[in-house]
Amino acid sequence: TGYGEEAGEALVRHPLVRGVTFTGSVPTGRRVMALAALRTLPVVLELGGKNPLLVFPDADLDRLVEDLADASFGNSGQVCSSASRLLVHADVADRLVERLAERAKRVTVVAGIDDCDIGPVVSAEQHERILGYLAGARAEGTRFAAGGGRPADLPRGWFVEPTVVDAVTPDMRIGREEVFGPVVSVTRFATEDEAVAMANDTGYGLTSGVYTADIGRALRLARRLEAGSVWINGWFIGGQQAPTGGIKDSGIGRERGLPGVRNYLQVKNVGIRL
Repeated sequence: TGYGEEAGEALVRHPLVRGVTFTGSVPTGRRVMALAALRTLPVVLELGGKNPLLVFPDADLDRLVEDLADASFGNSGQVCSSASRLLVHADVADRLVERLAERAKRVTVVAGIDDCDIGPVVSAEQHERILGYLAGARAEGTRFAAGGGRPADLPRGWFVEPTVVDAVTPDMRIGREEVFGPVVSVTRFATEDEAVAMANDTGYGLTSGVYTADIGRALRLARRLEAGSVWINGWFIGGQQAPTGGIKDSGIGRERGLPGVRNYLQVKNVGIRL
């Protein structure tokens, strides 16, 4: 056990290690890949994400809001595949923000030893980083529909309120960079093409989602969205049989399912002259 700079690097460099799988941040994944290249090791990387969820006017908002309680706030948002970026059709954006804000306020945040929905984030460093993103969002003119800082009743510990940031534009940091906290941004769109362009306008490509009653639209968007997984009318869909992983900066290779098993196999060709 230990930190990546020492324990992790020693593992990747060790002569008995014949392959590496890594889940974590993009910079660390690149470092792992560079070290593995020195010994020509196969590498599987599942890295960060700024995962878009596209919401259309015919979506079931009640179900969506309940899904988001876990998809955006679960584990205090410290999940690479969390739904951190809501792209919402302008016709339903106000209604969704109002309902999601009300739901966020009912997420219980207390010490992890208690029976709660979420606890603190992992460290003081990460707590400071998240609050820095929220301060930057305020300075850029966004609107906080819920949360926005430390819970008033928790003056100690690294706690962050479940936060809904509205009026986010595609150029803002809060809508482009991975916060890795219980924070979801809301950006409005008018057309399907605009939504796809905003969803794909990122270096990440881990997961994405579509909420709509139109299965034709859902499948059409699934082809167009640049992500390793596309979830329709749900989040965290699948199981051990469903291959997961990213494209672009979100990684290479797949975990779980048969592709995940194949990470640990090599093909050997045996030729025999009879």
